[in-house]
Amino acid sequence: MERLTFFADVLLPLPVDALFTYRVPYELNNRIHRGCRVIVPFGKKKIYTGLVMHIHEKAPDSIVPKYIHSVIDDQPVVTETQLRFWEWISTYYLCSLGEVMDTALPGAMKLTSETRLALNPLINPVAESFDEREEALFHALMNKPSVSLQEASHLLGIADVLPFIRGLIDRRVILPEEEVTEKYKPHKETFIRLTGTLAENDDQLRNLFDVLEKKARSQFRVFMHFLRYAGNTPLREVIMSRKELLSRPDVTHAAIQQLVKKGIFSLEEQTVDREKLPAPSRNLQQILFSEPQQKAIDEINEEFLEKDIVLLFGVTASGKTMVYFHLIHEALSRGEQVLVLLPEVSITRRVLEEYAAYFGDQMVTFYSRMQPAGKKESWDRILSWKPVKKGKGQLILGSRSAILLPFSIPSLIIVDDEHDHAYKQYQSNPRFQARDAVIYLARLYAAKVLLGSASPSFESYYNAKSGRFGLVELTERYGNFITPRVVMIDIADELRQGKMQIHFSSVLLEQLNDAVKKGFQALLFQNRRGFAIRIQCSSCKWIPECKHCDVTLIYHKKFNELRCHYCGYAEPAPPVCPECGSPDLKMIGFGTEKIEEDLALLMPGTIIRRLDLDIARSKQAYHKIIDEFDEGKTDVLIGTQMIIKGLNFSKVSLTAILNADNMLSFPDFRSWERAFQLLIQVSGRSGRMAGEGMFIIQTFKVNHPVIKTFLSGDYHDFFKHQLEDRRKYLYPPYYRLIRLRLRHKDPKILEQGSSLLAKELRSYLGKHVLGPEYPVISRIRDYYIRHILIKMERDSAMVTVKKKIQESIRQFLKENSKKHILLDIDVDPQ
Repeated sequence: MERLTFFADVLLPLPVDALFTYRVPYELNNRIHRGCRVIVPFGKKKIYTGLVMHIHEKAPDSIVPKYIHSVIDDQPVVTETQLRFWEWISTYYLCSLGEVMDTALPGAMKLTSETRLALNPLINPVAESFDEREEALFHALMNKPSVSLQEASHLLGIADVLPFIRGLIDRRVILPEEEVTEKYKPHKETFIRLTGTLAENDDQLRNLFDVLEKKARSQFRVFMHFLRYAGNTPLREVIMSRKELLSRPDVTHAAIQQLVKKGIFSLEEQTVDREKLPAPSRNLQQILFSEPQQKAIDEINEEFLEKDIVLLFGVTASGKTMVYFHLIHEALSRGEQVLVLLPEVSITRRVLEEYAAYFGDQMVTFYSRMQPAGKKESWDRILSWKPVKKGKGQLILGSRSAILLPFSIPSLIIVDDEHDHAYKQYQSNPRFQARDAVIYLARLYAAKVLLGSASPSFESYYNAKSGRFGLVELTERYGNFITPRVVMIDIADELRQGKMQIHFSSVLLEQLNDAVKKGFQALLFQNRRGFAIRIQCSSCKWIPECKHCDVTLIYHKKFNELRCHYCGYAEPAPPVCPECGSPDLKMIGFGTEKIEEDLALLMPGTIIRRLDLDIARSKQAYHKIIDEFDEGKTDVLIGTQMIIKGLNFSKVSLTAILNADNMLSFPDFRSWERAFQLLIQVSGRSGRMAGEGMFIIQTFKVNHPVIKTFLSGDYHDFFKHQLEDRRKYLYPPYYRLIRLRLRHKDPKILEQGSSLLAKELRSYLGKHVLGPEYPVISRIRDYYIRHILIKMERDSAMVTVKKKIQESIRQFLKENSKKHILLDIDVDPQ
């Protein structure tokens, strides 16, 4: 048989617009497939996990290809349709396919190379002079083939071991080598079952009862817990987690081990999912839909006959989630797959339990706060699910990155709170907008898309009103609950009358006390964390600024620190002004930390908690605060947007925004839209099941158009007037935007470079190119920033325009490679 030589074009998780060709070792010819992961060398020392994109027999002309080290998978871990979608993401959002792959694959699926240290076999120890630490490392390597950097650090007692190691490498005493490490390990648990004939023989079981009850009471109690867990299930089929058995009262490790020794229990290890969801406990058939809900379900199904995308515009607490459940149930019953997207912060334990109560045995989750190994398990479940097969992977509940998963054939995609800006990826490529991208994803699978919101994005509402999307409205709250009464407080008027106490109007304090006395709860919203927005010297007007960013430092009282919320820089709060020495430093503005402290003084005995990024840095801390509030252990919860995203508290009768002005004044064309959405979302948390609720808005700008329109409740009128402004000033939905963000530590190099690029772009795009301009915050982490904004009509040939933009950027970066200007492309910036 002829021995064939194959080559593979491999996609690497790098920001490079290219595939890399490797030679396939002959022994791997029958194992390698498109879509499988491979381990490949890159450069002199690096090793990467790559994806095989093409297999062929054509050798590269200009280079001698390196060999693939190994093939990880026996079967492809990505699907053909998934790869097509990744390619579309790469093309539309102007990033490399490798960056899409890097975002899509869970960390546990990307094997990495770890630097290990080995003794140089040519070293002559007699000729070398070692100090005490070098001697210790030398002897360790005499007894082991190699050690990791972490092991060397522990052995030598040095936290930063690299400078020490570099000296030995330079002397050729030790040699660095790369070792591939597998990040993923299956999660195993020990399970217990009855052994031998006990499960089949009633006489033996009765004899065992008698013996244990008389001679081993602790073992008897353990055995009884096992039998209660079994219920009516035949004992030969019962298997119970040891961890679960140990959680029962009076059960000990020692008692279980004695039962194992006696041959009553047997232990076995099983691989289990890390993300444990409760089994279904509710029947969807028992849900009583209101007349408006049933009407909405019928209208959505009718719209889906003609349109692929439908916008469900439902007021807060109208029961949109139950409508979703009905549509999910219908799709799952037909043996189809469903994807449900939620903003990351909305994926709480309560939301997961709510979905699992109906679909727990068919559902997997995928969101950023999951462990990397848990994400891999969800990926594998989704990949292995097959149409018409009921089981895990049929329903996927996830955040924005879930759109990149290996679906089979989803028939329905639901985007809840579709207006939420969390669906946009800001920090790194690909800077995709998940709400928009799922529309193309649905087209690939011939699926239907349902967008749901109480305050739709203007783009979605525009598409619905223009007939591109279907539109269904839910205008009543579920269960006939009354829409919250809105009370607007003029802060200036309260100050004039001397009624304002710190940051609380007389009306707000009165309503807070009344709610707590009646056993209800309150949510107070302030979109600023920290204690004071800034500190200012009364004498010389000095204000502390970040050393690395063009922003003022925020005062955090708990740590008595001034902090930058952009780069993390912190410094101790000064007792006196460092400029003039005056001790008269006053605090200006207020954040959630100050509200918490002030309210405790005004309402002693009230249980007050705060929820913001400073408090809820971990998943556990976030859940603890939310659970305590849900259980009624907290009277007042103060927070940022975390407290209003997708949460449903039955005892909240009062919500309030302490100062609405800062969200009305942000210099962005979407600021009024977002302010209006925030007002709707905050008001919607009140009075869901606690009778009539109240929503209090404190503001200096009582005549602001956003406030006035919100009070009138006319979203349609607000939408109409905003569209007029957007048409006039050439913004979405009439125009498409591409923002180029250039960064450099030297402002002169940045100005020259950005001006050159803008000039090149204007040579063929003309007046469609604006800038370069400095943004509001012109320096972050020591990098100065300039923006170039490109505005194109919606009906423009965007594919051609984007290709030209990419060509100009490649040429610009090539010509300015020595200047090290950083450039980010943001298509459809939010």
